[in-house]
Amino acid sequence: MDKVMDMRGRDVRLVVEKVLSATDMNPSQSRLSIPKSQVLQGFLSDQEIRTLDSKEGIKVSLSDPSLEVHHGLQLKKWSYGSKFFSYVLTERWNAVTLLYK
Repeated sequence: MDKVMDMRGRDVRLVVEKVLSATDMNPSQSRLSIPKSQVLQGFLSDQEIRTLDSKEGIKVSLSDPSLEVHHGLQLKKWSYGSKFFSYVLTERWNAVTLLYK
């Protein structure tokens, strides 16, 4: 919580807790998948939802379990048909996975 506050974060809440899959850790995939079914609660503003729905990404920072902060990741929404989608963290995700191999 202190780390988030130092980064001027707000509304701290647990959004997802998941075991990383082989594809999450695969450098050629270069993304962390966050299936909507695993999201514990809403975490996006209305504007952020509109941005993701328009197929744009949102630049985000990530604090990993060791509290190291990674900047420059992209949060995107990938749709699978009309009803199913996942959030994904892309771009600098491989730099995060290198710490855990």
